[in-house]
Amino acid sequence: MWCKINNMWKSCCCALPVICVLLFSGCGQDKGNKKVTVHFSGPAGMVMSFNGKELSGVTRKMYPGVYLFKFTAPGHKPLWKQFKISAASNNSTEKVRMEVERSAVIITCFVDGKKGDPGAKVFFNGNEYGTTPCLIPSLEPGLHEVVLSHPGYASKTLKLRVADGRPLPLIREKLTSIIGTLQVEGFPEGAQLFIGGKFVGKVPLQEKFDAGKYLLELRAPGFVTKTQEVTVVPEKTVRSRIRLNPVPSSLEIISSPENAVCFVDGRKYGTTPCKVDNLAPGNHRVELRLLGFPNHIEMVDVKPGSHEKLKITMESGFGTARLNIRPAGVDVLVDGKLVGKTVPDPRFPKDTVPIVVKNLEPGRHTCELSHPRGKPKTIKKFYFNVVKGKLTECPVMEIWVANAEITHVANGLKDEVRIIRIDEVEVEYSPQPGVSVTEKLKNVRVRKLENR
Repeated sequence: MWCKINNMWKSCCCALPVICVLLFSGCGQDKGNKKVTVHFSGPAGMVMSFNGKELSGVTRKMYPGVYLFKFTAPGHKPLWKQFKISAASNNSTEKVRMEVERSAVIITCFVDGKKGDPGAKVFFNGNEYGTTPCLIPSLEPGLHEVVLSHPGYASKTLKLRVADGRPLPLIREKLTSIIGTLQVEGFPEGAQLFIGGKFVGKVPLQEKFDAGKYLLELRAPGFVTKTQEVTVVPEKTVRSRIRLNPVPSSLEIISSPENAVCFVDGRKYGTTPCKVDNLAPGNHRVELRLLGFPNHIEMVDVKPGSHEKLKITMESGFGTARLNIRPAGVDVLVDGKLVGKTVPDPRFPKDTVPIVVKNLEPGRHTCELSHPRGKPKTIKKFYFNVVKGKLTECPVMEIWVANAEITHVANGLKDEVRIIRIDEVEVEYSPQPGVSVTEKLKNVRVRKLENR
């Protein structure tokens, strides 16, 4: 019996608050008075309920008394609140302060080719918040901005829209690489490379850079500095080639005796001593002419940005011979002694640089020419006379030398020949001195032979 009484008491105690609310709600209404108008202000979308019934609007006309209302609003916790309305409350505004329902979200990220989260920086609404993986709790309803930042990758901006207190789904974002490869080749090799005014190394060079535009600057002693702009593309190799131009050089020519007429690369520059400015680096042909002396010819190698001095003593006790031999690669012997091998003239590709033989005794001399691909196999020979203190200019001598290999398509036979003419349709060649043959290109294959 005691147990039953105890259970009944517990039931009454549980129901007591509800009974009190029902009795208290709207109690003390004085219907003898006129209704008053009250406006209730709160969060956007707020809805009022009375005695379990939802009311339309938040502006109410009611009799003076004590009321208990329930308030609900998007993103906010439900609120029960008591109001005492009197005749003085007419046209008043009652502020309803509701507690915001807060949400939460977990943000992670990943990159291609790597496992796990790289630990990107997280900026929440403009402020640094932490690194991924990152939990952002207590998110108020509304729009929020999250920015992910990691070196070598493009920043990622996320917009989070929070409607209520429910947690947002896990966010896992992919970061896109902004790293590219820059490969720089330059001339001269070993030149110093600067990027944005900072020294980064010597060419050739290959490094990784963030995507974007860069100003390259190549420097080398004796060369004119050059700049070039490049754009690095993510996850790609960008190649850049920079060729520096040599700084102009100068050449001072002194002779003994003086007053020799000076020619450099065929251009007259007065008499010795003389100076030639703004000379391009490389090999140059210097020729001196003086009455009573053989012409003196010499090749000079001028370095970039240098000031070279050339001192020449004009010789008159012996004679000099200038041999004009074609083609390139021919061995030249004078009186049985090898004096040189013909080389191409850089200014005139079809010609060769003359071979100057100095200190020859006056009289008759023998010149012999030979080449492994020459025909006939016998050595070609000619004679010339030398006069004391004079330059003997020998006529142009040429021997037949094969410069190509012909393969006949029909039978596969090969022959070394000298090409006379070749175009898109046919080729004319000489299989031996004094013989000329013309064939269609479709019938033969032509391979050029290199000079010796």
